[in-house]
Amino acid sequence: KRAPGTNKSRPIRNFTVLCTMEEFVEPGQRPPHARKARQLKEARDLPPNSSRMSLSEIDPALARARDLVLKSLPEGPALWLRPPGDTPCPDPESRFEQPWYPEFHRLLSLGWKPLAEESREWDRVVVFGSRQKEETRRLLDRARRVARDLVYLAVPNEYGGKSWKSELEGVQGEEVGRKSRLFVLSPLETELAVEDFGENSAGFTSTPGLFSWDKIDRGSELLAGVLSEQSLRGPVVDLGAGWGYLPTRLSPHLEFHLVEADRRGLVAAEANLKGRNVHLHWADASDPQSLPPGLKGRVPAVITNPPFHTHKKADPVLGGAFVATAGWLLKKGGACYLVGNSHLPYAKIMEAVFSNVEVLLQQDGFKVYRGLK
Repeated sequence: KRAPGTNKSRPIRNFTVLCTMEEFVEPGQRPPHARKARQLKEARDLPPNSSRMSLSEIDPALARARDLVLKSLPEGPALWLRPPGDTPCPDPESRFEQPWYPEFHRLLSLGWKPLAEESREWDRVVVFGSRQKEETRRLLDRARRVARDLVYLAVPNEYGGKSWKSELEGVQGEEVGRKSRLFVLSPLETELAVEDFGENSAGFTSTPGLFSWDKIDRGSELLAGVLSEQSLRGPVVDLGAGWGYLPTRLSPHLEFHLVEADRRGLVAAEANLKGRNVHLHWADASDPQSLPPGLKGRVPAVITNPPFHTHKKADPVLGGAFVATAGWLLKKGGACYLVGNSHLPYAKIMEAVFSNVEVLLQQDGFKVYRGLK
């Protein structure tokens, strides 16, 4: 595909991103033409494998919390839990845990080393809080199990940073930064009784931090209903599989490839699909190069409920990248089944990739699409 405004050919994934950014304007807002034009140029000029941004680049709140940690943390090695992907490594003996695939690999490229010794204790442990308090509580439990001296909890105010002070035990100090908080905590003498994984309201294994971790998302439910009426042939690829809900609603005889960027989602999916013919891939669904090359052009069906939020903002660029990956995976005549919010321009995005696109269902603010290659 040829990207608009240039004589150079670009991969279909970048073309889809351009199409998405050009078409989407949030309801009730005028298109900010100058900003969109700049974004289009930046997206067009990206190398083929570098369209993904770090969490701290697309969320200034998290970047401010990171800067507060770097300014306040004493010198020496520490264990960092969930550092943003562009965090410089302050000490060669420090280690990190990051379940999010793009961030994990970006940290590796900056010289970080992942934690390998599970039983080791650390003088200092740094925790980056989540928007979900239940997820942050589990991170704190993890930190206090391995901290010998102090735990540092960095939380942007936007994530509820101010409210944490009244909930925390063992607070030894507090640093206030630009719209963020850093709490210095002592390890607890007894471990907190918090399980990493448990059952959600639907009886499936899940954990806070995953998409719709505590219940079945309505969009996925509608997509599953449509899929159950199709004559699917395997292997079926589920892009952004989360904790594995969609395959649980489909024939147990089908072969599935689950692609998920959050490693915890794959742990949950493995439990939810025990005994099924399932292949798990810790990968970035927006980047085909992270997927097994043997799948390229050989898949009869792709199913997906793509993410459409960049933190608080609706951003169909992410879904557009999933659509492009589906086109990379499918063989000729294969089908992509996608569910998305009705106001998002997925029809236009899919028409850039597939020869035929139709809406199979419109209900409860969602549309289920089928695109044929």
